[in-house]
Amino acid sequence: MANATALTINELTANGWKARATGDVLDSGTVAVTLYGTVDTYRHGAVIVEVSAGGTANLVCAALAGDLPPAHRSGLGNVEGTVAGGSAQIFGPFEAGRFTQNDGTFGMSFTPSAGTIAGTVRAYALPIV
Repeated sequence: MANATALTINELTANGWKARATGDVLDSGTVAVTLYGTVDTYRHGAVIVEVSAGGTANLVCAALAGDLPPAHRSGLGNVEGTVAGGSAQIFGPFEAGRFTQNDGTFGMSFTPSAGTIAGTVRAYALPIV
């Protein structure tokens, strides 16, 4: 298999239910993978991300700072976290005002601490309520 080419953004609705999304697969290579997914900032104020590290090595994840404009808080920089091998973590919520790119996307990078990438990522856009 190959790494996903885009980050699938699953939309949540206020006061609603949604089944756990099928994850985007990260399963090859020894260098960082960067994925972007489109977020409708008129309907969504933030994104949360679930990352599962399927291998034994840790997976370093970073939500990428956006572009100014539209992300007026982009100067605060990226936010990083580490998922231990064989475990899962939930990151965020990441606000649109800090992480939106000028093309309306939200970006994440994934870097294996050793060996090759093995994992799954699920991203959810939270509605503005």
